[in-house]
Amino acid sequence: MLTALSAKNKVEFFDGTITQPAPNHVLFSVWKRFNNMVISWLVHSVSISIRQSILWMDNAIDIWKDLKVRYSQGDLLRISDLQQELASIRQGGANITDYFTKLRMIWDELESYRPALFCTCDVKCSCNALTDVMLRKMQDRIMQFLRGLNEQYHNVRSNILMMDPLPSIAKVFSYVVQQERQLTNSDIVGNLNAINAASSLSSRTNYSCSYCGREGHTVESCYKKNGRSGKVCTHCGFNGHIVEECYKKHGYPPGHILHKTSGAYINNTVRDENNPQEGNDKVKQENQNQDMRLTPQQYQILMSSLQQHNGGTSTNASHINQIGNIFSLTCNMNKNNSDFWILDSKPASTPIDYDTHLHQQSGVPLSDSEASTYRRLIGRLIYLTNTRPDITFVVQHRSQFTSKPRSAHQHAAAHILRYVKAAPGSGIFFSCLDTRRSITGFSIYLGSSLISWKSQKQATVSRSSFEVEYQALANATCELQWLTYLLEDFGVSFLCPAFLYCDNQSTLHIAANPMFHERTKHIELDCHLVREKLHSGLLKLLPITSANQLANIYTKALPPSAFNFLQCKLGMYNIHSQLEGGS
Repeated sequence: MLTALSAKNKVEFFDGTITQPAPNHVLFSVWKRFNNMVISWLVHSVSISIRQSILWMDNAIDIWKDLKVRYSQGDLLRISDLQQELASIRQGGANITDYFTKLRMIWDELESYRPALFCTCDVKCSCNALTDVMLRKMQDRIMQFLRGLNEQYHNVRSNILMMDPLPSIAKVFSYVVQQERQLTNSDIVGNLNAINAASSLSSRTNYSCSYCGREGHTVESCYKKNGRSGKVCTHCGFNGHIVEECYKKHGYPPGHILHKTSGAYINNTVRDENNPQEGNDKVKQENQNQDMRLTPQQYQILMSSLQQHNGGTSTNASHINQIGNIFSLTCNMNKNNSDFWILDSKPASTPIDYDTHLHQQSGVPLSDSEASTYRRLIGRLIYLTNTRPDITFVVQHRSQFTSKPRSAHQHAAAHILRYVKAAPGSGIFFSCLDTRRSITGFSIYLGSSLISWKSQKQATVSRSSFEVEYQALANATCELQWLTYLLEDFGVSFLCPAFLYCDNQSTLHIAANPMFHERTKHIELDCHLVREKLHSGLLKLLPITSANQLANIYTKALPPSAFNFLQCKLGMYNIHSQLEGGS
């Protein structure tokens, strides 16, 4: 109401600034016209029941005073209701904008009942008490806003509360909205992947040919009606399709005559060649648990291959679908003993399923021969990490189970081989489910060349993600210092500090803050180390988003899209790229 009257320059008719002139005054007619205009606005802005009580009043200021006397007595009760509503309001299913708007409406209404105080002294105050009052009111609003957020905004809430001084409420809202957009984009990507997978499966299973009556294709692609095309599959050698559509590689769709005996159903099946009967018993056991079966033709091929290989001159050689070398550069696995076979299994896009969490009791215990095979495989993979930093994290994680390996650990190790098969020439913090220790991971580049990397479980259990991040930051600082000394011995000088990227805002703020507080007491030595090197010019800390943090590939399991995005930054080169179907 006051805003509308102020826009029309009619507030003076309410506060008594413009009084009623005498009837014989020259401005009486002008005042009467404006007074009637304001009365009309007032009458039409109240409810019908109230309108009847003010309809016969002739002066706008009298109407305003009457309404104020009648309805201003309930302000204290309304203020109490608003404060109680503020204390109980939560985000719930609303988005950040709607939740903030609801809070803002209550704040504005409270402000109208209790407007901000202003100094009215003749001599201007110098104590800044009113400024402190306004600052505390702003801090209260920030806490009310952050406290009502859902738990998924815990990280951004902690980062904001670590800032000193606190930003404005508008800036806080901007930070939280950015976090909401990141979470929304992650959900959209996940939903799109699920939709694409469902549509891909539907496209392969719901087709039915009206010419031959079989499922899995349409009449336009029916071989019996149209003949075979000039396409040739590089996987099975048959014409009429390409490798992306090959049923022998990806599995037969439901309704196909060979659907129940598809080779794709035995992905991740591991056979021990030294004991074919034991391996056969294992396949039977997996058949009971997972509905996996070998066709008679596949079984004969497997047995003949095993007998042929046992009669050869090489011993202890690991073959993976006859792909040859899986060690890049100096690492060569196919000249050692033959332990693992992965039959008809397609390559994996990541070395670990990011939604799989292993612990000491996962699966059933392995026999002595299977446990020995598992240990030999892990030992070779550890050697492979000298030239494959992308599997460093997953290999060191699997090596924790070598004392008492189980079936789930064996399947996870086979998944690493499927990933290596994809390119034979070339996982916030993640804690161990058994020890609850976190992983330290970092990589160091000299120009565009990766010269040092690390993925190692920390020696102690951390109490917070901040402590994990700061310990990793201290380890990376020590590695930078050592490499600096080494390069200086080689005559390499540095003109600018090394850039060290960190995605944890709390770590960045504490590293730059010269004052220690309660959160840094248990890592005070690390704080002294990082700050000393920071002030000496050895390094410069820079923020980076979690999506672009390369160290994540050493510390946690990632979805395929994120893993492939970070892997391309490692600078690895596939020496067998020209042998894998390229020109």
